[in-house]
Amino acid sequence: MINTFPLSIFFYQIYILQLENYDLGRFIKHIINNLFKADTEKEKDIKWTPKLILVSTTSFLVFFVPILYITLGVFPNTIFDIVVVVLLYAALSPIFWIALSVVTVLFSPLDLVAKERIISNARKKLASFPKIKVIAITGSYGKTTMKDVISTTLGIRYRVVSTRGNHNTPIGISKQILEEINEDTDIFVVEMGAYKKGDIADLCSIAHPNISILTGINEAHLERFGSIENTIDAKFDIVKNCAADGKIVLNADDKRVVSSYKKYKGNQEVYFFSKEENKLCKYRAKEVVFGNDGEGISFILERESKTIGKIETPFVAEYIIGNVIAAFIVGGIVGMTDAEIQAGLKQIKPPKHRLNIQKTPNDMVVIDDSYNGNSEGVREAINTLSKFKKRRKIYITPGLVETGDESEKIHEEIGRQLGAVADLVFLMENSTTKYIIKGLESVSFDKDRLHIHKDKKNAYQELGRIAMPGDVILFQNDWPENYV
Repeated sequence: MINTFPLSIFFYQIYILQLENYDLGRFIKHIINNLFKADTEKEKDIKWTPKLILVSTTSFLVFFVPILYITLGVFPNTIFDIVVVVLLYAALSPIFWIALSVVTVLFSPLDLVAKERIISNARKKLASFPKIKVIAITGSYGKTTMKDVISTTLGIRYRVVSTRGNHNTPIGISKQILEEINEDTDIFVVEMGAYKKGDIADLCSIAHPNISILTGINEAHLERFGSIENTIDAKFDIVKNCAADGKIVLNADDKRVVSSYKKYKGNQEVYFFSKEENKLCKYRAKEVVFGNDGEGISFILERESKTIGKIETPFVAEYIIGNVIAAFIVGGIVGMTDAEIQAGLKQIKPPKHRLNIQKTPNDMVVIDDSYNGNSEGVREAINTLSKFKKRRKIYITPGLVETGDESEKIHEEIGRQLGAVADLVFLMENSTTKYIIKGLESVSFDKDRLHIHKDKKNAYQELGRIAMPGDVILFQNDWPENYV
């Protein structure tokens, strides 16, 4: 990307507008706090969608033409005039966000009409194929892994379409329906994301669930939801909107799910999955084995005390046990045999950036958990790190975002957990750092083993100097630019 001032500021502000999904409140708040920040160390490039091209181009015109007109009249005619324009342009570049905001507001009615047309067409198209089973998945954590395990397993027998990546918004899901759903589709597996109450209900109005899966509820995005009660209410819309003759699949290990589900469910049959020996779940994992150096988890699966068989997975986190059980539950609901489900499970792979194991030529193990941004996932990550008994364990993280008033409590607990497992801890300095340090200090973690850096570039440079063969290094939660 271009890093020349003032263009770097323009591109940075455009990037943040897109990253905040055109939410002007959050966009303006971030820009005001980072008024002179430029496009120097973004983790992702701008995605030049037709909407962003239109908004950006118009904003440049709105911003640049008045400056040009006021300064020069019509066109520059001397070198001095050109210098004045460039200097004025550079001086005013930090307020380019005003043009972006105004243009976004002006185009919002057109944008809304276009989106509603796409959503309406998608809703009608999916409804025209009543034989398609819709499996909807939501939760504060574990959605994408659950989606991938379910869709891969069912794909051994059925023609399955599943939402791409983490494209779990109304427009993303609608576009995929229009592009990929057809008369040959048997099952549509839909990951549903939410930032506020009503988001899940809106998605269910597009893809009405026959099977609703709730993976769990925690403080993820608490800053947006406002309270954990709002989060619970929002996530359970997937249960409230399940078809009257549908099935509901819930995480028995999540206390908020178990204590709340009866309030929201209708007459649908409810099933529970669990990675533990939970009495609500008919399945049990026995003889769980963690493969040497992260080769995966295997176990013997039982249903009502009867052995189904040995399950071998390439996953290193114990949550995969719950996902496998959920696959057996859903597979059974749609008519698959145990043998078919087991065959499908042999095809599953960990999603990218979620506890992915990489081994280096010099005998280091790198665990990429950079997409994990919730407290439950962090607990799983630290637990996974603890299983590498014979290696020096290094943990690198900036902490979690959008945890609201629970941030101090959550990050202190992360510090305590890390203090009991990690040999070295690398932190990127931000609003959560002091809480993680407090948690580390509470378990007498040696300060010489704690490394604090202003950004990940410096952290990675030091890590490169001190990492040794035999180390295991876990990268957890790569903060997006709008939280830095």
